[in-house]
Amino acid sequence: MGLSLRGGARATTKQSTLLLYSYVIAMTTGLLRHSAAASFLAMTKFAVNSVRFMFKKIVAHAWSLRHQFIRYFCVGFSAFILDMSSLMLLKEVFGWQPITAVVTNQVFIITYVFLLNKYWSFDNRDLDHRQLVRFLTLVGFNYAVSITTMYFFNHRLGWDYRLVRIGTIILATCWNFLSYKYWVYRLKSLISNNQLN
Repeated sequence: MGLSLRGGARATTKQSTLLLYSYVIAMTTGLLRHSAAASFLAMTKFAVNSVRFMFKKIVAHAWSLRHQFIRYFCVGFSAFILDMSSLMLLKEVFGWQPITAVVTNQVFIITYVFLLNKYWSFDNRDLDHRQLVRFLTLVGFNYAVSITTMYFFNHRLGWDYRLVRIGTIILATCWNFLSYKYWVYRLKSLISNNQLN
């Protein structure tokens, strides 16, 4: 992904950046010689091209993560089914309080999610203790959010415990994929990138 050069060749990211900078310099020095309308038009074209270039890079990166995200989604969906069924089992069959059921079932769900995401979704075989510490930090945060929301919305406000749990899962999903990809399991990707260079 880069800007097109004369003759149809594609520029690398560094070449594209240099071309953009030289274009800005040429435009700003030419502002004194051109009319305001022409300068405004040129700056607008530059801004639109810059945004288009950045958008293409973001889309290309997101597209490259699609297989990982599908595996992450499958793990998350199966964890959701296990989470909700075990929560309802503990609440409806054993008569536990929803907050106690969440505290208990999260230990098993967390282990399940960690192992499947580590070895299948993100294909990470490293046995680094920092990875476990990062995972446990993220889990601790998610765990605190789960328990706090269950206590506040179910215990205090009387909302249905199933709706509270579904809402908490949706909320956590928003930040977990990126946290796993770029923080928890990042060691392998950094090593892979260094070996390629």
